[in-house]
Amino acid sequence: MYPLVSLRRLFLVGVAALFGVFVVYAIVGNAITGIDARCWWWFITHRSNSMTTVMQAAAWLFDPPMVALFSGIMLTAVAIFRRRFALEALTFIAIESASLTTHLLKDVIGRHRPPVVFRLTSETNFSFPSGHATAAAALMTAIVVYVWLTYRLWQTLWIGLLGLAVTVFVAVSRMYLGVHWITDVIAGSLIGCGVVCCVTAIGALLINAIQRHPHTDAASHTAR
Repeated sequence: MYPLVSLRRLFLVGVAALFGVFVVYAIVGNAITGIDARCWWWFITHRSNSMTTVMQAAAWLFDPPMVALFSGIMLTAVAIFRRRFALEALTFIAIESASLTTHLLKDVIGRHRPPVVFRLTSETNFSFPSGHATAAAALMTAIVVYVWLTYRLWQTLWIGLLGLAVTVFVAVSRMYLGVHWITDVIAGSLIGCGVVCCVTAIGALLINAIQRHPHTDAASHTAR
C-alpha cells in the first residue's frame, strides 16, 4: 500500500509542473522570444568538435524510442527480480504517457525549429515542446518516484539531484545541437516531470484500491 499523503504530494507536484508548461506557452506562444534567441545563439557560437560528439551521443541515448526501449527492459528486469509487476507497469505507462503528450502538443502548437543551416542533427517535426527533454525528465522522474514509493530511502534525494543534472544536460544538448529554443526544453522537462508524477499518483491509488479488496470476487464465489 502506498501512503495517501505521499500520493497527494506527488500529484500536486505533477499539477504544478504541468501548470508551468501552461505558463510558458501563455507567455511565448509560437513567438521566438529574446531569451530564446540569445541562448540559442550562445550555444551556436560556443561549439567544439569534442563537445559536439558528446552532445550527439546524448541525442541518440535520450531519443524517445531509445528511452522507451531502455525503460521497458529495465522495468521488466526489476519486475522479474521483485516478482511484482503493478508499479513497474505503471511506471512504464507514465513514461510513455509523457512522450505521447509531447508528441501530440507538437502537432497542435506547430512551433518552428531554429534555422536548418545551424543544426547539427536532423529533425523533421515541430519544436515545442522538446521530445528529448521530455523523455529525459520522464525517465529520471520515474526512477526517483519508483525508488521513493518502493523503498522510501533518504538516498532518493541524491538520485533526484542526479536526475536533475541529467535532465539539464539533455536540455542543453538540444540547444547546442541547434534544434530547440530554451522555452522548448523547459516545457518538455516540465511535461516529463508533471505527467509522470500525475499518472503515477493516480495509478498508485488504483493499485491501493485493488490491494485493499484483492479477494472480493473469490469470497463472493466461496459464499455461493
